[in-house]
Formats: sequence, structure tokens, C-alpha cells
Amino acid sequence: MEAPVERPLPPGARVLRKPSAALFAEHRREELFGERPVELTFIDGLHLFEAALADFIGAEAWSAASGTIVLHDCLPVAPVTARRERATRFWVGDTWKAAWALARHRPDLRIRTVLTPPSGLVIVRRLDPSSRKLASSRDRIVAELGPLEYPHAVGTWPQALHVVPSTPAGLSEALG
Repeated sequence: MEAPVERPLPPGARVLRKPSAALFAEHRREELFGERPVELTFIDGLHLFEAALADFIGAEAWSAASGTIVLHDCLPVAPVTARRERATRFWVGDTWKAAWALARHRPDLRIRTVLTPPSGLVIVRRLDPSSRKLASSRDRIVAELGPLEYPHAVGTWPQALHVVPSTPAGLSEALG
């Protein structure tokens, strides 16, 4: 059951209750937001790599170049929590592969990962709404990263994710 909106939304804010794949397939940004590009997108949901990657592709196309996209559940606390199929009560799925895909295939993006409990926040800046690099190679990227198992021990992360602490200095670095 969907939670009701309990307080009035600020001007220009809206809640869209539909799967993101349908949102990006059925609507144009201008239809929903007018001429203003999106400044902040938070991606959280299915715990599946290809869904998070598709959400990033759609969100970036709708974003301002100065905007920010935040991905949730990309920093597993242990390899067992990073499996595609749920095996534990706490589970992030294989969304971590989306952050890896961005780091590998879009070096133009500025990626910082904040060590926020329980599974990190990946902050992506320097967006390019006109880029089609990920969209045009999505099937190849999914084939490349899809079979991977999470290779890092507890408390270690890939250097490409630029992990920063959840402190004022770390947040400043992530949002810089």
C-alpha cells in the first residue's frame, strides 16, 4: 500500500507513483517539469543492476549538467549482501554493479561514494544530459558486469568509487 503524502508539497514538487522504466518510457521531461531540467535524482528501488543502470541513463538525460544523481545500495557491507538473489535479511542486491559501470564506462563523471550506513550513497556530478554512451552500450555493459560476484572483503571498496567518510569534509568532497 502506498503511503499518503501527509504534508503539502512545496511549489514545483510532485510525487509520481509509477515504475521508473514506465516513467522514462511514457513521458518527456518537459511534460512533467517544463523547461527546467532536474537538479537532484535519488535512485533506489529494485536492487537489480540493470534497473539501477537504466534509471541512471534516464535520470541523466533529464538532468541539468550541474545536477546531482545519488544512487543507494551500491556499497555492500559483505559479499553475501551483494548477491543478485536475496540470501540475507539485509540485502543490497547487485546494484553495486551500476556504480562500477559508471566508473568504467563514463570516466567523465565525478563519482564519490559516501560511507553512510548501511550501504553507502554514490554521488554523481558533472552530468552530461546529451551523452548516449551508456544507453548505446547498455546490453554490452550488462553482459560484462552481470555475471560478476562481489570481490571485495568487508570494509574494502574499489578505488574507482572514491569512497569518502560521512563527515562534513567527506560530504563537501562528495558534493564539490
